[in-house]
Order: sequence, then C-alpha cells, then structure tokens
Amino acid sequence: MTRDLQERIQLFTDEFGGDVGLTRIALTMEQIDDQKPPPNPAKTTDARFASYAREYGDESWELDALKPQYLDRLVRSQINKWVDKTLWRKRTKEIEELRVKITKVADEFEGDA
Repeated sequence: MTRDLQERIQLFTDEFGGDVGLTRIALTMEQIDDQKPPPNPAKTTDARFASYAREYGDESWELDALKPQYLDRLVRSQINKWVDKTLWRKRTKEIEELRVKITKVADEFEGDA
C-alpha cells in the first residue's frame, strides 16, 4: 500500500517538480504487536502474496481495526512534528485580532440598519 501511494503521489506531482515524500505512520508490525488488532487471513490470490507471506506470514491486519483515539493521537503527533509553534501562535494571534475587527465592523453595520 505504501509503495502504491508513493507512486500515485509521484504521478500527480511530477508536473510540479514533485519530490514528495511519504512516511508510513500506521499499521506497522510494532503497532500490531502493541495494539493487537484482530488478524485476517492474507489474500492468497494477491500476486504479492508470496513475498508478503515470507515477511509477515499468512495473516494480515486492517488499519480501521485500530481504535480511532489511537489513530487520532498518532496523526496529531506526526503533524505536530512539522508545525512551527512560534509561527503558529503568531498567526493565531493575527487571526484573532482580525476576527475582532471584523466583528466590530459587522456590529456597527447592523447598528446602522
């Protein structure tokens, strides 16, 4: 799945100079060992089954078997690695100041009506 997604991303970003990276953050073997989602039989009809079975055996796991709260924390932690907190706070303050100005203008506009 990771390889397929990387190829698709590359396909859609090539015309923009697309060197887009993809980091797999979910459904690693470590997470499977830790979270213990229920296994499913691996699809023996899949052309990639032989190489998959050599590496992981005859069981597979579904991402949606992980608890939503776990996935939420996982995604948030990965996003937060990329967020410049100082810039985020600065921009949040600017947005709040702008919201106050807009609200004031809207209130005055309603008062004129």
